[in-house]
Amino acid sequence: MLGKRKRFDTFENLDEYMQPHHLPLQSSLANIWPRVMQSRDIKFIVGPEKKEYTVHEAPFANLSPPLSALLTGGFQESREGKVIWDDTDPITFVLLTQYAYQGDYSLPESKAAPTFSEENEAPEEGDAPKNLPRSMQGYFWATEHRGSQHHFVNDKFFHGKGRDEKPSPMDQTQSILRKFTGIEAFEKACRDVEHLRPMYMHHVQLYFLADKYTIEDLKEICLARIRNFLSECPGTFQLKTILFESVPIIYAWTVHGDSLRRLISQYFLANMTWIDTGTRFKALRRSTPEFGLDLLDEIPHSYWRELSEGPNELVAEGWED
Repeated sequence: MLGKRKRFDTFENLDEYMQPHHLPLQSSLANIWPRVMQSRDIKFIVGPEKKEYTVHEAPFANLSPPLSALLTGGFQESREGKVIWDDTDPITFVLLTQYAYQGDYSLPESKAAPTFSEENEAPEEGDAPKNLPRSMQGYFWATEHRGSQHHFVNDKFFHGKGRDEKPSPMDQTQSILRKFTGIEAFEKACRDVEHLRPMYMHHVQLYFLADKYTIEDLKEICLARIRNFLSECPGTFQLKTILFESVPIIYAWTVHGDSLRRLISQYFLANMTWIDTGTRFKALRRSTPEFGLDLLDEIPHSYWRELSEGPNELVAEGWED
């Protein structure tokens, strides 16, 4: 669900992923493999640290018209065979390289053990966290409510499948997240900001790069994995912290009507009884006013109809403030 898993001991060593047997099965790239091998090398200078990576021109030029123009259109980059991306971090570039050669990408596996700091502590008393709150997916399958919020979540996050086609809820979620973090302490991982943040933000940052160069297929993959992460991650205090941090970043790197803006707005709206429980959400809306407007735009008309008719309120019990 959240991406194919491979372990990368170093992000600088890409030689293994340049071999023919690692190329994607996409017909578009398979058909140009001879041209890939004959294409020239392009050097990318990446990030503030100016890390150097060398790739074949053809797989990158094949990703989108803007990248093709950059590498083959007579600009300085194409003449020199060198591209400077100082606003792209190395991990994001390596993920893009995986996609260019394989048609897919996999996140790096975290090597750090989960720890607890003030940022990672849950708001309630107690030592090691227990009894994780449900994910949105787990809560959705468990509720008997059939109001507008149920239909909104079903439509935006579960493709309108409904309860009859549900997967096994929590077992699947826990299995994915255990594998995704690469650690045994599942509960601690779900409450550790340093584990959750990269799981989410690597997809987001790759989406930004794909959006910048109009790599539409990659944007869709990133969106799907962000949606799965949001649906399946338990609703901990740490998840809320990471989401609040990400909203200003998302709005700084995208434009009005962007798909990622819509997705994050829909997630906040779908989980508003959990989200809007303190001063942070009010401060977020004021600091990022476009986000507040998007929330209003995403509210379906059925919400207002239910409000006027006064149905039983759907409350995300057990989610953390």
